[in-house]
Amino acid sequence: MKRVAIVLATTGLLAVALGTGVASAVAPANPAGLTVGPAGTKKAEATWSDWKTIEPGAVFDAYWVTADDDSNFTPFTADRGRFVDDTAARSVVFDDLNAGTTYYFAVYAVDYTPDGVVVVPPALGGASTPIGYNAASGSTLTINASKTVIPAGKPVGIYGSLTDALGAPIPGTQIQVTRDEYPFGVGVTSNVATDVNGKWTQTFSPAVNARYSATYTPTNGIGGWTRVVTVEVRKKISIAVDPGTTVAAGTVVRFTGTLGGDPAFFTGVQACLQRLSGSWGSLKCVDVDPTGAYLLKFAPGSAASGKYRVFSGMGPAYGDSWSRTKTLTIN
Repeated sequence: MKRVAIVLATTGLLAVALGTGVASAVAPANPAGLTVGPAGTKKAEATWSDWKTIEPGAVFDAYWVTADDDSNFTPFTADRGRFVDDTAARSVVFDDLNAGTTYYFAVYAVDYTPDGVVVVPPALGGASTPIGYNAASGSTLTINASKTVIPAGKPVGIYGSLTDALGAPIPGTQIQVTRDEYPFGVGVTSNVATDVNGKWTQTFSPAVNARYSATYTPTNGIGGWTRVVTVEVRKKISIAVDPGTTVAAGTVVRFTGTLGGDPAFFTGVQACLQRLSGSWGSLKCVDVDPTGAYLLKFAPGSAASGKYRVFSGMGPAYGDSWSRTKTLTIN
């Protein structure tokens, strides 16, 4: 026969539960061994042991698992909750969690009745008592880049800090840094340890545009994660001018050269002839050929003396890039 339990009236949705919050000066016991660990960005997974094995003779229909950032929650006032059948895998993943926050997890044994859902407390617990409880600490992990655009082959520093839910640094802890280079989708992860002040740093020299993020994955707790920072890589563009930089008005001047980088990434990429007139403005643009080479023809007028360059947006694999400046003198 099932033990006396609190009946929770339902009208389509679970109503507010009776009773007091699970948290008090002394945290509830955890006989079901509820554990919480990171499950990815903004996610945590709660797992627990089979209650029917721990408390022989226990009779109930399902588990009710909750998570809340307020320790004073009651069984059905928690921000998040999931039902798990008593014969199903004892695991729940909660998502959309906030960084740097401690979440209070609880698991209850419950029955479904015609009048609603009832909490079946453990034999040694009072009404509304969970069979498992865990105060899972969160942390705040930050990430920054020393530069957002770098010349190809140059280093960039990726750095940040790790603090606990109270803002105190977490020293000597492994951080996982993920580098995802174009074409994006499959990142490579490396480890770096925080220093005595909870700070961490790594240096990279990407050949193409790259995205960086970091995670902190402790054995217990929520862990931490960062935003994604992007570092663009600027490549060299060669330039040659024919017949020369001093020409008569109306002479067709040929600007030729090649974009640096992998030509496989240059589909639809253009090279543009620009003139400096207060700021750089494009005169004409052409598609580069399959090798990344370009040809731009320009017939300057008598007032066209000035500085010129070739610019390219370089497509999704590279950052905006430009050639050396050439000064045309028109006779």
